[in-house]
Amino acid sequence: LINGDMTKFNLASQKFDLIICNDVLPYIDSADLQSFLQRIHDSLLPNGFFVGSFFCPFPETENDLEAMRKLGAHFYKEEIIPLILRDSGFTIKECSIRLGPNCMREGVQFIVAKSETADDAPFNSSHFINVEESKVSEGKD
Repeated sequence: LINGDMTKFNLASQKFDLIICNDVLPYIDSADLQSFLQRIHDSLLPNGFFVGSFFCPFPETENDLEAMRKLGAHFYKEEIIPLILRDSGFTIKECSIRLGPNCMREGVQFIVAKSETADDAPFNSSHFINVEESKVSEGKD
């Protein structure tokens, strides 16, 4: 068990069956997300699992978005999250809406696996190039 700031760990020499990042990914700067997910992928054993979540902009959570932004959270539209995970070499096992208090939608939770052939697949960065466009705009329309 490793507990701490995942962005500062040197995971290159270690391999894991399971990595859990609950409420971590929204705080990874969007410019660093691609490399962070690649490090997670590279740190998993073949057929290892990665479990995590992203915050998403939903109308019912609009009041919470500004406070979360001040804490450094980044938001991604729910439809781009599976693309980002697949492009990082993961096989999606489950990807669903995460419910918060009062059964309000607050994000996407996922379980993905590192497939045996994922290391041979070319890394596709096309969805990361436009990742800023998928974020919620800072101002209101």
